[in-house]
Amino acid sequence: MNKVFSQFLVFSVVFAMVHGVPSGVVANEPPGVNGAGLTATDPAAADPAPEGPPLVEGVIESVTLYRDQALVTRLIDVPADPAVRELRVGRLPEQVISDSVYAEGDADTEVRAVRVGKLVVSGSSRREVVELEEKIAELERQQDTVRSQQESIAKAVQDIDRLTQFSLAAGASDLGRGVLDAEALTKLVEFSAKSRADLSENALKLRHELEDLEEQLTEAESQRSLLTEFAKPEGYEARLTVRSVGGGQVRLSYLVGECGWGPSYTIHGDWEAKRVTLKYSAMVRQMSGEDWPNAKLTLSTASPQISSSGPVLIPFRVSTNGYPVPGADGLGLQQSAVPASAAPMAPVQLKEAAKGLRQRQAAAETAFGPAVADRSTELRRDLMLNSLAGQMQGLEMQADSKAVASLAVDEESEVDSQTYPLEEPVSLDSRREYQLVKIIETPFDAEVYHIAQPLLSSYSYRQAEIVNSLEIGLLGGPATVYLDDRFVGRAPLPTTASGQKLTIGLGADQQVRTRRELRSKRDEMQGGNRRIHFDYRLVVANFKSTPVRLRLVDRIPIAENPREVSILLTPPTEPLSTDALYLRVERPRGILRWDLEIPASSFGSDARDVDYDYSVEFDRSKRLVTESEELGEFSSDAGRMDPFDRMLLERSGMGGMGGGMGGMGGSMGDGGNM
Repeated sequence: MNKVFSQFLVFSVVFAMVHGVPSGVVANEPPGVNGAGLTATDPAAADPAPEGPPLVEGVIESVTLYRDQALVTRLIDVPADPAVRELRVGRLPEQVISDSVYAEGDADTEVRAVRVGKLVVSGSSRREVVELEEKIAELERQQDTVRSQQESIAKAVQDIDRLTQFSLAAGASDLGRGVLDAEALTKLVEFSAKSRADLSENALKLRHELEDLEEQLTEAESQRSLLTEFAKPEGYEARLTVRSVGGGQVRLSYLVGECGWGPSYTIHGDWEAKRVTLKYSAMVRQMSGEDWPNAKLTLSTASPQISSSGPVLIPFRVSTNGYPVPGADGLGLQQSAVPASAAPMAPVQLKEAAKGLRQRQAAAETAFGPAVADRSTELRRDLMLNSLAGQMQGLEMQADSKAVASLAVDEESEVDSQTYPLEEPVSLDSRREYQLVKIIETPFDAEVYHIAQPLLSSYSYRQAEIVNSLEIGLLGGPATVYLDDRFVGRAPLPTTASGQKLTIGLGADQQVRTRRELRSKRDEMQGGNRRIHFDYRLVVANFKSTPVRLRLVDRIPIAENPREVSILLTPPTEPLSTDALYLRVERPRGILRWDLEIPASSFGSDARDVDYDYSVEFDRSKRLVTESEELGEFSSDAGRMDPFDRMLLERSGMGGMGGGMGGMGGSMGDGGNM
């Protein structure tokens, strides 16, 4: 048995030498040393010193906000120095368009070079992240150490179990030979039990220590995640090479994306005072990555990327074979051919095709604008624009004579290029929410009246007609409308040029009602023709205690082909309106309008009646077909609508609230022909 115990002791010593004495205490590193082996005072552990001159940011002096970009100008002070020096302008936003950055100095400052690059920042905002990453690395290293000790303890327990089994087997053999040493066997069992107890205690300590390390690691990773998730981008910096003997200033300008604006209106109508107050605002989207504090703001609808040099127009050639003439102009331009057998396009199809070509032209000017720095790029731009122009002229040649009006440029384009410099400085933070900026608020004298169209509704609608007396055009956009401080509704405001009339709908008035009655219908045959007589009465009731100015509107049919269908209106009981615009634009299209003054409390037997009749004459062998039979629902076959009708619907003032001619009226009144 002494031999067995000696073997056990020898094995335990060897085990201790190989595995070490298990312990639940992790050896501590010298104070002030991090996981990378650097002391806290080691310069390599701190943030690297910035390279080159110190970083300056300057002051944002002005911002020109376009529809989808902004031109930002910073003012940078330049110290007096007869030598050429470098300035580092930092904190340019992440959305900066790097090739748009330029700088110009004042009379005493010369700018020799501008370079743009990623901003290298290692300040306090970054230091916290670095410290957390070092702490996470140290915690992970401690976890590895604890797991290694746990594995050693597990192996030691297995070794003790194997040694105990071996010793017991040897003791049984000694007992069989009568030489068992009971005292040695007892000591062996006691030693084994104590060793297992010590190992179990250490294993428990290590498990608790590992759990504590897991908690610390989770917390550190969470803190790092918060810092990195909400940290602002480092952005860009501009390095300026300047010289200013007496000191001066540099203006640094650059374009940024993720920003833009759109028009928005609030309209307050005062019916008794015959006045409309219009507040024109901009809904600004500002997510450029930098704040614009107290900046001089200009809103613009122009494109900042159009080249300063205009394109060149080259000849447009046609042939009779229906094929393009390749290379005929010496530049390899494929001009658009006009096939002789091409079927005429529907008016709306022509309109959409022309609109698409204009959009592509505008996109080409914008896309090539910043890059037109050499003749080859300028030539590519000119060829593309001429090619699109050739396609436009091809549409003009294909268009049916009745549909050429569809190719006209929308009058909105006349107001598209607008600039609104704001008088007061504006602060705009970079954030996701839209921000409202007032452009102008001004009252207008208005012509107020009711309009009734009994074919469409039994109600009358209030309308106010104003003239845009501002020096600026008003872009089309959504409007929130109030009448006498009561919310009326929302509607789209049409684009309105300076000096143009604008009709604003102010909601329905249920106290002024109308109805349309077919009093009689007669069908006659005259020779080979059939004549149908229609006799109508329009009834207007005013339940208000005050008189009402009313525009009463109805219609008679118009003939697609006057040689096949003849339509004759008998003079109504009330004379039609003498308004020049109405007589020139609407009356030839079959629209009837009466300008009436309806007395107060005119209803029942006192209601106002307007009678009119007309006749339709056509070949008796044919059937009269209405447009609604051919078209069905306009919404399902709008491509076949008459261009004038579609234009009337699209430009009818304030949509369903207003009716009438709306924003279209002013431009026609200025001399446009239909």
